[in-house]
Amino acid sequence: MFEDTLVLQLEEQIGRFVEIATDDDIITGILFRISEGLIELTQILPGYGGVLPTLLPTSSVNFIRVQ
Repeated sequence: MFEDTLVLQLEEQIGRFVEIATDDDIITGILFRISEGLIELTQILPGYGGVLPTLLPTSSVNFIRVQ
């Protein structure tokens, strides 16, 4: 149930900057796509401005902050 609600709410936030907390890390980037059980975001790397596509399972999310 949590994951279904999470996906519905995140679909409205596509293209926005988010912080996603897992047990091990806080990942920041632009929310790109939500699919069955996965969150895809693009991390903006410091320094030369590189980007890193990142996939996270929705089951690993502790909280999400949308900016």
